[in-house]
Amino acid sequence: MEFQNSEKEKSGRTSVVTLALIVLLAASNIGVYYFLQSQITALTLENVELENSVADLTEEKTSLQNQVDALKDEKFDLQSQLTLLDAAYNDYRSTHSHMDDEYDELSQDYLDISSYYMSLSENVTELYDLLYSYSCIPDAFTRTLNDAEVCKTGSTVLSVTGHSTDLWSSEEKIYDYIVSNIDYVQDVDMPYPSTYWYINFDGFDYITEFTITEYRNYVQTPSLTLEIKQGDCDDQAVLTYAMIKYYMKYVHGTEYSLYLARIEFSDGEAHLAVILPVQGGEVCVIDPAGNYLTSSWYTIDSKPAQSELQTYSNYWWPAHITYIELYSVSVSDDSYSVAAEGTLSQVADFLAQD
Repeated sequence: MEFQNSEKEKSGRTSVVTLALIVLLAASNIGVYYFLQSQITALTLENVELENSVADLTEEKTSLQNQVDALKDEKFDLQSQLTLLDAAYNDYRSTHSHMDDEYDELSQDYLDISSYYMSLSENVTELYDLLYSYSCIPDAFTRTLNDAEVCKTGSTVLSVTGHSTDLWSSEEKIYDYIVSNIDYVQDVDMPYPSTYWYINFDGFDYITEFTITEYRNYVQTPSLTLEIKQGDCDDQAVLTYAMIKYYMKYVHGTEYSLYLARIEFSDGEAHLAVILPVQGGEVCVIDPAGNYLTSSWYTIDSKPAQSELQTYSNYWWPAHITYIELYSVSVSDDSYSVAAEGTLSQVADFLAQD
């Protein structure tokens, strides 16, 4: 009886375990089911998206294919047009081949004309410079006060100074000689190109037109003034400068500062004289055409620059000096420069320090 109960208990426990296993397996299968169901749902959604993407790509492919077809048609049209243009060009070349020869002839004509007008422009410019060198100060200095022209005064300088090495007395003798032997006369009218117009082409100025003006001024060389024994203030000042330069360089043996002074007066007139600066801030004005020589007791001398230039200005009363330009002329290399310019006082200050 006990054995039978034991078997029943054992059989009951087995049934419970089996039932528990069944329940556990069922719960596990339900979890797996729900997991797999979620995966299926996600994959379904992904498949839908992929199908949509494939549809979009198919549509884009169709659009691109349409563009390719359109470009092929456009290419065909352009090739047809190019063929027509090539045919037209070849036809034009065959019927107008003579134009190449005409172009070459025109190009040569252009070069010839350009060369002609370039030469003409250069000649006008040279004429402009040449006529200015004959009629205007300071342009005339390189023509009239070069070493060759200065040396042409040598025999006269030696005759006048007697080979003396005394600078002051020799400069006074040169002044006296010019005053006594060179007559003051007015200049002749000189033509010169006062204005010209040009066009710039390819970097060159082609002169197209110019005007000629007459100017009553002709700057003589020192040798010509000595030969004809006459000249205006420009000619006499240039001769004075040349003779003193020759004396300093070839007789005295020392070249001192010497200036040609272009002077403007209050009445609008202009004048040319020679100014010799002296140590101690003094000057000597040498002006044969104006019959003026800085002197004391009728003998050449030097005086303080400011007072002497004021005395020289008063000499021209009722006019007076308003402006002075001092030119230093290098005889050896035919050049000149403006050493000082300005009012009487400004130039006097410069000379006082020279």
